[in-house]
Amino acid sequence: MAKWAGVVIVGEVSLVLLVVVLGSVVKLSEPLTFVAALVLAILIGGRVGGIHGAVQWLITAILIVAVAIVSLYLFIAAVVSQMTGP
Repeated sequence: MAKWAGVVIVGEVSLVLLVVVLGSVVKLSEPLTFVAALVLAILIGGRVGGIHGAVQWLITAILIVAVAIVSLYLFIAAVVSQMTGP
């Protein structure tokens, strides 16, 4: 369980950093940029977590994408909540 938590944490941190770097420093803002950042985050998270085998890589990809979607939803909900008020 700790291995998967490490994979997801490293993957999500990598994803955020890659989106910031590719989006602001390199000035890429196409949807393909975010897909590339997601793929790189999956690779970084998997390599750091010591993932081996196709099934574990698939699980890694699913976990990182699911956590990224939930995080994005919560971030958007927080922004909308601040804009509209209670």
